[in-house]
Amino acid sequence: MDLTLGPKERLFRDRVRSFMAEALPADLRAKGEIMAEFTREEVVRWWKILSAQGWIAPAWPRSAGGSGWSILERIIFDVEVNRAGAPRYTNAGVAMAGPAILRYGTPEQQARFLPRILAAGDVWCQGYSEPGAGSDLASLTTKAVLDGDHYIVTGTKIWTTLGHWADRMFGLVRTNPDVKQQLGITFLLIDMKTPGITVRPIPRINGVHEFNQIFFDAVPVPVADRLGEEGQGWTIAKHVLMHERMIVGGGFGSLARFSGMLRRVAGEERVDGGPLIENPEFRARLASLEVELQQIVETGMRYLRHAQADSKLGYEMSALKLDSTRVQYEMAELLMEAVGWYALPHSLQALLNGWGNEAPVGPAYAMGLAPNFFDWRKMRIGGGGSDEISHNIIAKQTLRL
Repeated sequence: MDLTLGPKERLFRDRVRSFMAEALPADLRAKGEIMAEFTREEVVRWWKILSAQGWIAPAWPRSAGGSGWSILERIIFDVEVNRAGAPRYTNAGVAMAGPAILRYGTPEQQARFLPRILAAGDVWCQGYSEPGAGSDLASLTTKAVLDGDHYIVTGTKIWTTLGHWADRMFGLVRTNPDVKQQLGITFLLIDMKTPGITVRPIPRINGVHEFNQIFFDAVPVPVADRLGEEGQGWTIAKHVLMHERMIVGGGFGSLARFSGMLRRVAGEERVDGGPLIENPEFRARLASLEVELQQIVETGMRYLRHAQADSKLGYEMSALKLDSTRVQYEMAELLMEAVGWYALPHSLQALLNGWGNEAPVGPAYAMGLAPNFFDWRKMRIGGGGSDEISHNIIAKQTLRL
């Protein structure tokens, strides 16, 4: 993946590369190079390193404590961080909760929550989907009943990414069942240590614990922790979802990581007496994916510039998400094929546990590729809506269907 850079941008890229070479701990780099999973402590350690550098919130304005970088600088940063092998979990506090609080929060809420987000003092999770309200999010039933200066929250959320790590949740609750679905939803900032909250793990297909179901049993949430007005939750949620689609659809760094790993692996794997990278069929498939990747980058940069200019984005981010998640999945598939049977013997759990009694077979970069390949299917469902929902958004906004 190539970015067209001028002298100023090349200097910025070199600065980021130097920082990554010096600041990324060796143990995190080693895990990142083989796309292993990170622990909460490892991820937060990396976030604190970025915080100390003032680089934890690239998209935030300088006035709010962010980096204030241009769209191109943010893309350069994303690419270089991923290429270096840094922990790749999205910081939901920085990427979603923070922008919502910046736009809709009171001065008191901003003073209370934003400094801790910038200091990596809290891990946040998103409380949107429910067992009966996924793609049809507006039908959510988790309710919040006003009782004095608290809401009493009862219900459940599901597919909550990193909910077991989280200190706080930004979530949607129903405060009025007697109006149009979208008008009865309120946005709350919930302390995950409040009594009455139960976190139940949902293991992924690769054996890693990332998703959860969260249960709320008469959980008190202060009215002071409501973001925006009562009934304004759907408007705020759409704002956050657009940021989420921008993260997933604009995840150029993650795509660059796959592309770079593919080329590295193909240079080491052998087929018909020579490097795999010289095999005509493999080269053609890789070239096709890299052309699509470059197209996604150019298109995404155009969309993101519109967003930076405060232009309203709708179907564009859904279209970008469709393309980027498809290409990422196809790259994961090609990567698994490149290493052949070496992709199969080991689970990512072995990597997490330091192998234990399971001795590695084959090159380190092959470990866990098959579980990862199957796991990547989730990106065609999550990250702001399924492929079908994205198609519906595009059809509605472009064809008026």
